[in-house]
Amino acid sequence: MTRKDLTEKLSKEFGLTKKRSDEIVMFIFDQIAEELLLGGKVIIQSFGTFYWELAKEREVVHPRTKERIRIPQRYKLKFEPARALKVRKREISRISSTYSPILAFSPLQSVRILGNEKGKILGRYGGVPLVCP
Repeated sequence: MTRKDLTEKLSKEFGLTKKRSDEIVMFIFDQIAEELLLGGKVIIQSFGTFYWELAKEREVVHPRTKERIRIPQRYKLKFEPARALKVRKREISRISSTYSPILAFSPLQSVRILGNEKGKILGRYGGVPLVCP
């Protein structure tokens, strides 16, 4: 998903102009970036946490020259998904691995498991029933 996609979805969902939707999206991104650049942590409930983690100094070998190179310690931006997001992903993966590959790419949609007998409704995805083949 790109910024443009997010802007369009926001615009359609709330009846805003695309310009206003883009301003809102950019405001949110700017606030997240500002907090992270100040060394803070960004916690978005039911989604996850963005934070900085210190990566230790290490030595690597250049594959072509075989020269040993020292990489100094540095901070890496990390993301830890929230438990709610992990649960949704697990539910979708369980269904999508057998029935619909498109489901694996939509972790924020809620899926309710209803059964697993042939011909019965397996669950619902975005209001659409998934039937067990």
